[in-house]
Amino acid sequence: MSQISDGFGVKDIGLAVTAFCSVGLLFYICDEAHYASFNVRTIFQKKLLMVELSWMNTDAQTEINMFLRATEMNPSSINLGGFFDVNRTLFKSLLATMVTYLVVLLQFQISIPDEPSAMLMYHNTSHS
Repeated sequence: MSQISDGFGVKDIGLAVTAFCSVGLLFYICDEAHYASFNVRTIFQKKLLMVELSWMNTDAQTEINMFLRATEMNPSSINLGGFFDVNRTLFKSLLATMVTYLVVLLQFQISIPDEPSAMLMYHNTSHS
């Protein structure tokens, strides 16, 4: 059939371990970016709202209120050079792309004959 029926070699296991470590690191980065955005949006806003503003001067009160409105209307997000946002959705999209790519590679691997006689036979019948 193909090399898949021969089992996994050391190289295949090493590539699998590297892939799992890379996926784990990607998840960690995307999850931390999501968590940081969430903290700025909700937890930091809650802490600012709990501050007693009566002892502050009016300029400081105005600045805090303007900051709260700005963070509410423009939620924070972490992006990579303005190209895309780094969050959990990025992880999901990249994981789906990797799985699709793996399926295509496996389909090519299955369709490649591994016996030289089978290739010779295919070559002779195609030119007849």
